Amino acid sequence: MELFYYLHIIITIVLVALLGVGCGAFSYFLDYCFWPGSVFKAYLPFVARIVLPKSECNEVKLLAPELRPEEYVRRAENYMLFKLLGGCMYCFNVWITFASFALLPFEWYYIFIYTPAAHFFLRKFGN
Repeated sequence: MELFYYLHIIITIVLVALLGVGCGAFSYFLDYCFWPGSVFKAYLPFVARIVLPKSECNEVKLLAPELRPEEYVRRAENYMLFKLLGGCMYCFNVWITFASFALLPFEWYYIFIYTPAAHFFLRKFGN
């Protein structure tokens, strides 16, 4: 009987790790959707305008309209809030894993398998 208990735990760990890989794939897909030329290309410049100080936004507004989105993103890259809201694929992945793990029917301590599996997938296949 004890063998089946340990087998159940091992299967659960493997399942959570595979779900973490799926979450990492979803994070990679979202990152692809945020960059220029993709579906949600206006998201990152929007977040950058919110994060940047008013003085920097006014400087960017002096540029030609077609250069503004990239300049907003370039200037906001060093702000931690910008990274957490989608500017950094790895930082944003942490929030996605926390939100998606809340929807899964596993105990809370399995997040210590879920999050590294998602991050490992992004590190291996995200570059």
